[in-house]
Amino acid sequence: MLAVVTPAGAQSIVSGTYDVAGTDVDGSTYTDWMRITARSDTDCAIDWEREGKPMRTLCLISGDTLATSFLFDNAIILLVYRSVGYGRLEGIWKIDGEASAGRETITLRLE
Repeated sequence: MLAVVTPAGAQSIVSGTYDVAGTDVDGSTYTDWMRITARSDTDCAIDWEREGKPMRTLCLISGDTLATSFLFDNAIILLVYRSVGYGRLEGIWKIDGEASAGRETITLRLE
């Protein structure tokens, strides 16, 4: 079951499993997955694995933007995504203390 959060005038951020395609700060590329659960028009959770460790984070929805952060190996990582169409978000992420940022596109799996 998919839940769609659609604040007035905004693109939708859809609950479900997403395929992740990203570019790391060193220019290398990676793929992954994440599960977004929209719990209201502002509240959500993200589940995924990082290096085999299950992770769950709180996230915030504001219009067509989703933001989250998490602690990994004693570093704070901030991610911000913007909806660019149904089930597709483009984002940027940054590790605290590093000058460069990585980029990701996440796409909803149609299950």
